[in-house]
Amino acid sequence: MSMDPETAEPYVLLDGEGETALWYSARVTMKASTPHLGVSVCDIEAGDEPPLHAHTREHEWFYVIAGEVSFQFPTGDVRAPAGSFVSVPPEVPHTLSIESDTSRLLVLNAPGGEERMFQLSPADAEDMARMFAEYGLRLLGPHPRDAA
Repeated sequence: MSMDPETAEPYVLLDGEGETALWYSARVTMKASTPHLGVSVCDIEAGDEPPLHAHTREHEWFYVIAGEVSFQFPTGDVRAPAGSFVSVPPEVPHTLSIESDTSRLLVLNAPGGEERMFQLSPADAEDMARMFAEYGLRLLGPHPRDAA
């Protein structure tokens, strides 16, 4: 599902539909992928969160559909229960922690393209670091849970 903005036609993807990839055990389902915008739904369990990182190009937005998440920023942690919206500008170091057993997140990135990284399904932390670099994400350190 690669939507060409020049010849785009309307489409509908129902819950669970779209290109799906596993990033470790998190399930990422792409809903839109254009040069301007990437949209994914991420079903993620506690313990499978990303390391501390920053996007060099993308502004990233999260809408917490289900569960409870906390976001870690240089200015402190912010709790985000279901219904919360979180905006992360480019170059802001961040990660998130799943506070419930599982969570479902709507993730938007602009410009688009970074959502395609999830299709690469890393084999280990070194592989993930290479993929981050390829897609313009700066790996800044381990997840706070792993740093303790």
